[in-house]
Amino acid sequence: MHTFNDVIVAADELSFEDREVLIDILYKKQLEEKRNKLFNDVKESRREFATGTLKPKTTAQIMKEILG
Repeated sequence: MHTFNDVIVAADELSFEDREVLIDILYKKQLEEKRNKLFNDVKESRREFATGTLKPKTTAQIMKEILG
């Protein structure tokens, strides 16, 4: 397993163009991972709502929970 620093040093050794490609690939991978997480969260929430373990809330209730 490489450390974060190892990855940074290796990236510094790439050409400018290769670093741009790497950045683009990593960005797209992050977007895909976020999409998958959101999809799974929505799927889980729908399941919980369908089974009655998740109850609808008002915006005010949600904001109160978020803000503490």
